[in-house]
Amino acid sequence: MVKLDETPLPGVGMRYDFDSRSGKRVGVITHRDGRREIFVARRDDPDACAESIVLADDEAEAVADLLGGSAVTRRLETSMQDIQDSPWTGYRCPTPAPSWESCWAAP
Repeated sequence: MVKLDETPLPGVGMRYDFDSRSGKRVGVITHRDGRREIFVARRDDPDACAESIVLADDEAEAVADLLGGSAVTRRLETSMQDIQDSPWTGYRCPTPAPSWESCWAAP
């Protein structure tokens, strides 16, 4: 699994990046104004950006779809279905709860 690093960029937004198997640092900067920027950098110096492209909203959506954004959505839907099928779905803690343990006791 890829280890994704998240770095706040004060006054700019957030930087999300990871080390690719090809030896490059790949990431996205989400700017506070909504712009997204894809970048590639050297692994040993992630601030030495080799290339970057600023994407408009529709371009970012197109790239996300091309990279499997739809697959992520399908996995999220499957996970939500797993949660809904859980035996704990619909379980409610009595109000007011007599004790913390009573919230977790089998119904």
